[in-house]
Amino acid sequence: METFLKELLSTAQTLLDNEYILEYSPDTKNNHFTLPAVKAASADGTHAFSLSLGNAYEVYKAGRSSVPEIAGVLANKIREGNVSKNTMPDLSDYNAIKDSIKAAVINYEANLDYLKERPHVQFLDLAIVFIYNFPINETINGTLYISNRHLKEWNMDSENFIMQHLHNISRNAMPFIMDTTDFMLNIAQKLRLPADDPILQDLQHALPGKLFTFSLYGTPYGAGVLLHTSALQKFAEERNANLFIFPSSIYEILVQPETAAGVPYMTAEDVADINLTQVRPDERLSNSIYYYDRHARELTIYEQGISFSQMPM
Repeated sequence: METFLKELLSTAQTLLDNEYILEYSPDTKNNHFTLPAVKAASADGTHAFSLSLGNAYEVYKAGRSSVPEIAGVLANKIREGNVSKNTMPDLSDYNAIKDSIKAAVINYEANLDYLKERPHVQFLDLAIVFIYNFPINETINGTLYISNRHLKEWNMDSENFIMQHLHNISRNAMPFIMDTTDFMLNIAQKLRLPADDPILQDLQHALPGKLFTFSLYGTPYGAGVLLHTSALQKFAEERNANLFIFPSSIYEILVQPETAAGVPYMTAEDVADINLTQVRPDERLSNSIYYYDRHARELTIYEQGISFSQMPM
């Protein structure tokens, strides 16, 4: 792969008339999942950004494309994705951006090294971190994680920063709720699945309790809705039930109002299996099941799931 990367970057840099300096820079995502990526830094040193290489090496190795062809695609993406210094956000003025800083949740244990560099607080088996969203162009938004370096620039200590933004959580992003079971049943009916289809039977099994998708407007990390206890409380009161909560991904959660049976639709083992087979490693949130008690107004771990490090690769 080293020879492929060296030739690819050299060819792409030539195609870009050396306006960018390219280097291989693996992109470490949530849960320490690493994706092959290229860092493109402008020759004048004013800006830089990263682009994923996806499965480029696998395509080359299989003989489906050549280095010059892949380099051409990469060069075009760099031109299209050019983030100018005027587009990049200026984070030097904290007061100007503080109202746009949002909270996100990620797995705690899987990101211990990552968390050393960022203001955070542990929450159940998760960690609350903070992000700043900014527009790159009319259709693309970028996300920056707030780091200890930013706090140093703002002359702020971690404790005060965290307290301020935890207090502002309910103001900075609005929750939304979707009836997941009805939505999926409607799709199953349109596909004309037979009555004994396992997928349809699973959905019908879920009907007594119903499943709902909770997420947030205005942020890519919608699972942060877990922190909006007012939204959970309102929904629980409307349903006159406590809530079982399944961490679907970093983007959303699934919620099941508790029925008289008093058991969740899935076990923690089921959640881990879904994470393993259907969720990308960098998008996984937790293998645990949570429980919201509307009387105590408290969110707890109902069933502890296995850690990500114990899951098969």
